[in-house]
Amino acid sequence: KNDGPTLPLARAELASLAVVGTLATVPNLGDLGCSIVLPSPVVTTLAGIEQAAGAVSVTSIAGPPLDPADAAAVAAADAAIVVVGLTSDDEGEGFVTHGDRDSLVLPRDQDALVAAVAALNPARSCCCRAADPC
Repeated sequence: KNDGPTLPLARAELASLAVVGTLATVPNLGDLGCSIVLPSPVVTTLAGIEQAAGAVSVTSIAGPPLDPADAAAVAAADAAIVVVGLTSDDEGEGFVTHGDRDSLVLPRDQDALVAAVAALNPARSCCCRAADPC
């Protein structure tokens, strides 16, 4: 819900933006079963943000974990976007990958990454991506 002052981001008021999370650079288009999608071309979250950013400086930070330089970059940015979620390695049809999840907890310390970025930068948003739309 975009009910506060963070979204939408106002490019005219931003000089820098930190995009945090390994999923920002990964084409994540579905599991390997019935929802597999192979479009051409694929625009990753980071590439889309960079294309829309105009003169805003965009810094990509993989995380987790955040090393001291990463943490400093997140804190110094005018805004931060955390890209987290699931890939086909985490969910999908049981005969292809893991099948149904046992939990809604994000894997690979992504919950901690969201909390760390929230503590470092009050102007943050979280983008959650999933491999399976179901």
